[in-house]
Amino acid sequence: GSELFQMSSIENIYVEITVPEQELRNVTIGNQGLLAVKSRPDYVYRFETKRVSPTAEVKEQENTFAVRGEFVYGTPAWFRPGMTGIAKIFAEKHTLWWILSHQAIDYLRIKLWW
Repeated sequence: GSELFQMSSIENIYVEITVPEQELRNVTIGNQGLLAVKSRPDYVYRFETKRVSPTAEVKEQENTFAVRGEFVYGTPAWFRPGMTGIAKIFAEKHTLWWILSHQAIDYLRIKLWW
């Protein structure tokens, strides 16, 4: 009754990034980003966001959304499904004041209905 193995295609590998709900407003289709995979952290790969999932998933007690990205310069031959790493998606530029204060201001807006 238990699963022995899984089969998957390695031809169309894509990046799936988990984005917290409060940061989703910074992600738009067409944004580019960088991916560092745990198995080869010395290399960084550029990707472009293609799709944002319309439904949230709960991970580590917060709502997250899956963002799908495709490699800009093609998928490296050694990539395999299920690899993990860290991705950074480029967003629009903001002032230092906004970067330091937007989470606190958003928290107060939610709590005080302001």
